[in-house]
Amino acid sequence: MSITLTEGRAVLTGNVLHTGTSTFSTSKQDRAIRDACNEFIAATNCNRTTATISISSGTREFDPTASVTGFREDFYLDESTIAWDDVKLTTSKSIARKYAGSVAGKKLTGRPTEIGFRGPAEAWLWPEADATYSLEFAYREQLNTWTIGTASPGSVTLNIPTEWVGPIIHLGAKYYLLYGAAEAHPDSIGIWEKWQRTLDRAETRFRPTTSGLNDRNAVPNSRSK
Repeated sequence: MSITLTEGRAVLTGNVLHTGTSTFSTSKQDRAIRDACNEFIAATNCNRTTATISISSGTREFDPTASVTGFREDFYLDESTIAWDDVKLTTSKSIARKYAGSVAGKKLTGRPTEIGFRGPAEAWLWPEADATYSLEFAYREQLNTWTIGTASPGSVTLNIPTEWVGPIIHLGAKYYLLYGAAEAHPDSIGIWEKWQRTLDRAETRFRPTTSGLNDRNAVPNSRSK
């Protein structure tokens, strides 16, 4: 489920630089590859993964960054579970109101069934854990990082689905590489539209459809078509 940056550069070079009318540094190539991969991952959530987080009795909040390096709230996927039961995403304000007693008849302790965020390092749970639980914390793993323009591209792994490397590099990286280039560049015609159609197709492939919503935090997709 991955290729090296060396291979990514080679695909991009063969796809765009064959015209001989423009030259692009390895730094520009790397930025184009990085940006296309990041957009694909964000659009599709193809890099779904989970971290098992121990929630001890009495826990109302915890720090996700202690278990997931570089975590941000927008990386979170509304697919977390405790013992296969859903822990649904809500707002931290909603949870705070429950703890404040504004929701009558709600038990304050039990198996957590809701989660909300006040920042990447502050996740709130409802209700307060009444025992120790294992939370399968679902999130979108990000693209591996590297030094742009590195002289050792073979040591860099692009953690993207192998079957989508072609469209991502041929269309996505190509689009980012040619963005801002002269309009007359022979490879620039229609590239944005082709890339957007690729993202649409990929979303259908990777995103669950059983709920009638895509699962980008349970919000319907609003990306431009």
